[in-house]
Amino acid sequence: MRSTALSATILILIAGAWASAEDAVGPAQPPSGHEVRPARAKEHQAPEAKLRVADIRVSLGGQHGPKHVHEQYTAGAGSLNPSGNNEYDVTRDQNGGGILEVAFEYGRLHDGGGLVWGAGLRTVGHTLDLKGGSSIPQTQNLSYGTFGLIGNVGYGYAFTPNWHAEVGPFASVGGASMEWFDQDATGTYRADTATGGYVQGGLRAGTYVALWKHLVLGFELEYSGTLATMEVDHSASSAKSKLTVHESGMGGLFAIGYRF
Repeated sequence: MRSTALSATILILIAGAWASAEDAVGPAQPPSGHEVRPARAKEHQAPEAKLRVADIRVSLGGQHGPKHVHEQYTAGAGSLNPSGNNEYDVTRDQNGGGILEVAFEYGRLHDGGGLVWGAGLRTVGHTLDLKGGSSIPQTQNLSYGTFGLIGNVGYGYAFTPNWHAEVGPFASVGGASMEWFDQDATGTYRADTATGGYVQGGLRAGTYVALWKHLVLGFELEYSGTLATMEVDHSASSAKSKLTVHESGMGGLFAIGYRF
């Protein structure tokens, strides 16, 4: 018994001495010649977008039409009417200024929204009835239309991953044409086509929802103003007409598209 107790006492003393030696030395150190590098902090990553807009959209709708058409008329050798400035009132726009637009829209919307932009093609068509003026007292079914490029930039906000809204300015520029008439020396009305260009600018707001991830449906409201200038040489009378068309007002479109 005494030998067993003595052995246990010796083991306890050895263990205590080992522990005291470790405390004195401190934690284990890496071998000499090896550099100790601190742990790298986790790199910051940009937050994922709440909604990514990458749409091809086709929009159909209508807009305001012109209320007046101004003509600067220069008589020719076969003209029945004298040279002068004529103002015509638009009594009716038969198709309400139909709009067809095809555009690509892109944006990355985070919790606070984000920038959206787009570009495409836009065409607008009118069928006008006019009255007033000396060279054309009253006419009906005059076709007037524009075709050109359109671009927009603005702010977008995502309410959900599938539903968002956009608001911002847009601008369009391109060609314009209008059917126009003149009276020859016999009093017969002859039709010709005036051609030129236009500029349009406005503000648009729209809301869009994505169904089954890819199908996009939307509705847009816009307010815009358009200035178009056109010229025509009347073949029958050798006269010339310079036309100026101002228009401004509201428009609305329904959009359908595909989200990539």
